[in-house]
Amino acid sequence: MIRCKKENLEWLEFEQLQQFPEVVHGVFLRHGGMSKGPFDSLNFGGGTGDDLDAIARNRKRVSQLFDLSNLITSKQMHADLVEWAQDHLQCDGLITTEENVGLLIKHADCQAAIFYDPVQRVIANVHCGWRGSVKNIYAKTVAKLQELGSMAKDLRVCISPSLGPEKAEFINHEKELPKEFLPFQVRPNYFDFWEISKMQLKQAGILEKHIEIAGLCTFCEKKDFFSHRRDKKTGRNGTVVALKLSVTLSQEKAT
Repeated sequence: MIRCKKENLEWLEFEQLQQFPEVVHGVFLRHGGMSKGPFDSLNFGGGTGDDLDAIARNRKRVSQLFDLSNLITSKQMHADLVEWAQDHLQCDGLITTEENVGLLIKHADCQAAIFYDPVQRVIANVHCGWRGSVKNIYAKTVAKLQELGSMAKDLRVCISPSLGPEKAEFINHEKELPKEFLPFQVRPNYFDFWEISKMQLKQAGILEKHIEIAGLCTFCEKKDFFSHRRDKKTGRNGTVVALKLSVTLSQEKAT
């Protein structure tokens, strides 16, 4: 991943998306925000106990950084619903084809996955914790995009830093996780959800070369990432993606 910094904000960008200048995106680190205490400092997550004004100011900073007309998020439910982006939704996946509309996923150990179809020019941003993996929200996202005309072979998928295999303990996995996850048990009770996600994406038709997984553990990297497993009372990192189609269209006309 590529580390970027501007005006005290720090974020990571995926290498796979660098070839698409029409896609602006970032996995924002916990620096450069207004939040205090355990939410220090760029907390995006409401419902965490943080000051709501500080959260709003944090989100506004990122919206201004990317010059967005709107930044849309949802009440994430650890479910498998993927919806067209609009305000006041209860779902874990957002889709849009609109320009300058940012899609925000909040996470603190869960995965945020950016989907992009460069042919249909549609983006999605998806929240996936272990419950989302059990419900296979990634396959449902691919199916939703296929309804819009996307082909799985065209989709690029980039997965944020999240809980790594050395920290992903599930002592009740026999009740909580399906048997198909057992091959991804790296040692007793610990599971590699990075590889589980890759497996599910490939089963949904995504080409392996079009999958980028950050491979950074949020639990281990306390300086940059919030972690619910590590700290319990904590903030949420934000992953944002938006389309800037007019810029690309102008570039294409020029060439």
